[in-house]
Amino acid sequence: MQYADLRDKIQSGDIIAFADDGGISNFIRWWTKEDYSHVAIAWHYGRHVMLIEAHLKTGVAIRPLSKALLDSDIVHHYTQPQSYWSDNVEDYALKQWGDTYDLPECVLAGLDEPPEMHSHKFQCAALCWAVMRYGNVPLQMSRATPGTFIKSIVALGSVCTPIDG
Repeated sequence: MQYADLRDKIQSGDIIAFADDGGISNFIRWWTKEDYSHVAIAWHYGRHVMLIEAHLKTGVAIRPLSKALLDSDIVHHYTQPQSYWSDNVEDYALKQWGDTYDLPECVLAGLDEPPEMHSHKFQCAALCWAVMRYGNVPLQMSRATPGTFIKSIVALGSVCTPIDG
């Protein structure tokens, strides 16, 4: 579906998953043996759809989804598996802004280690997991990888829509 047609249907708390073809994305997909290399939380800020995400270069940051689409080959939108987004969850998610990226957790996730929550350090799947857990979503995750996170929300009823530029 074209982004322009989907934009107004994306809700704060939905998940955006990426499976780019190249560089670090290929390495992450190889390391984890999964389809996705990155996940982020959608957040409406006025008329804008933003992403709250943990990224290797920036730590936990916010950027427009429209800009992320310019840099990405394969992008999928996943609905919330259950309605969990509230003002309190939004506040919790935004309080993580500026936290550092947890590279050791990212490496351990590829080795099938269960997720560990470190205060003020996140990798992308652990950030999404922590925010949904804060909103009382009963995710079952054996490891904190983008693909495992997506499988967990699909098991709870999340629906996928591919996004085209």
